Amino acid sequence: MIMRTVLFFSSLYPTITGGMEVYNYHLSNKLLNGDRDDIIMVTSDPSRKASSKVVKVSNRLFLTRRWGLDILSMFVCCLFSSKTKIRDWNCIMVPYTSSFELSVWPILLFQKLFGFKYSIHCHGGGAKPWKYFNLQKSFFDKAIHKAAVSEALRVEYSKRLGYELEYLPPLVEFTSPQEDVQSLKKKYGVERFKKVILYVGSIKPLKAPEVLLKAYSSFSADVKSDTCLLFAGDGPLRKELEQKYVSDSIIFLGSVPNNKVCELFTLADYYCIPSWFEGTSVSLLEAMSKQCCCIGTDVQGINTMIQNDVTGLLFLKDDDVALSQLFLKVLNNEPLSHSLGLKAAEFYNTHYSYSNHISQVLEFIDYK
Repeated sequence: MIMRTVLFFSSLYPTITGGMEVYNYHLSNKLLNGDRDDIIMVTSDPSRKASSKVVKVSNRLFLTRRWGLDILSMFVCCLFSSKTKIRDWNCIMVPYTSSFELSVWPILLFQKLFGFKYSIHCHGGGAKPWKYFNLQKSFFDKAIHKAAVSEALRVEYSKRLGYELEYLPPLVEFTSPQEDVQSLKKKYGVERFKKVILYVGSIKPLKAPEVLLKAYSSFSADVKSDTCLLFAGDGPLRKELEQKYVSDSIIFLGSVPNNKVCELFTLADYYCIPSWFEGTSVSLLEAMSKQCCCIGTDVQGINTMIQNDVTGLLFLKDDDVALSQLFLKVLNNEPLSHSLGLKAAEFYNTHYSYSNHISQVLEFIDYK
């Protein structure tokens, strides 16, 4: 009998395009295609097909998916599955966000019934106060491993729980496109521009995309004729901002397939992340790995990766005037922007090895 290590991932990219779902999509592909026969995934994601290592279940057995009934539904399906037996589970990996609060009780219930172990990987851009503190505390206390995707999140949960969590950033394996920069510029219709500023992420208030649009709009006509702004992503603010900032040098690409995002980082000269808060930004890491000159908000999750005037430039939250000045500083000083890009790539290569990350994950989910 093989004791199973289970990736318990309810949703994945591209069904949901959040950072957690993108990370779990890449992680599951890497681990399920590896040489570990004991690792399987249990998922209710409609985009994944069932296989010898993927157990498809439903999260809709009940009239609502609230109050943890979606997770209960997944466990009930596993009880009657011919693909897996819960009694054969050794340990499961559970992704956790602050919105997951009432979803923990089915895990605690089935853990008590069947005795499997579990590890918690905390994601999410902010740790909301717990409404059901004792339930959450019990859930974390019983886990064999608990880690957070950012240092800020790790500190917050460690303080809340009274003991230290591990730091396990959400790294993915970055790829490079086959096309060269000029071919990519032609592909995306920006070949007439000398320089490209890139934004990748959800177009929603927390990400503060309008700060970047205001900064760019303040550029002179000459600067805009040489420099375009590419927006990759979708969200509740997209339609409003597209209508408000109409320019042939501002291009809203909408959602870009994950396997095509590398093309944008390859053709970009500058990357901007104006968010109010970040966990560990995968898009910022990819920009740094591609030697982009990075400019970001001086907030948690960004200022731990961008060291001002060393691996990039920082500005105060919502200060579009300061952001505009920083852009003009690097747009008019190519040696500076090149140096910042090289230092960013050096920082990434030193601190974020993907092969080391996979080894860390395997240690995190294994129980012996």
